[in-house]
Amino acid sequence: MKYRRALVSEVGDQVVQLARKSFQEVDPRIKNAFDINVNLELYKAMEAGGNHGLFIAEDEQGIVHGYLSMTMSESPHIIGYWQAVLDSIYVDTEGRKAKVAINLIKQAEKYAVEMGCASMTIGFKTKNPHTKFAESIGYEPDDIMYTKLLEGVE
Repeated sequence: MKYRRALVSEVGDQVVQLARKSFQEVDPRIKNAFDINVNLELYKAMEAGGNHGLFIAEDEQGIVHGYLSMTMSESPHIIGYWQAVLDSIYVDTEGRKAKVAINLIKQAEKYAVEMGCASMTIGFKTKNPHTKFAESIGYEPDDIMYTKLLEGVE
């Protein structure tokens, strides 16, 4: 498996297919994988502005088996403090025991450092928080976040 930073314009279609699998697997609120509508143009604009990184795991044929999407921004609370936040990560079932996720996170961390980020935050769904995994690669619990779907917005 080869790991690298990739451009959304280059592999976006393959990543969207994996994102659909991810949502079907982890979010029961999504009734149909096609309910998600990935804004590739926004990702491309964020990428062009230095606020997005996409990392992929691909085989020799160029098929993407896993991805990590990360956003980077300056903290509004601390001037000059840049932070990276995991946007999404997914590894197909064949790659899960092969440390693909760890390698994707390592690639993202390296890039975040190159971009001047002082921290990186990763998160997982509450029903499967991957606590031991996160702690085994040096992440510590920090904020606990709650989500509420608001009525009146479609």
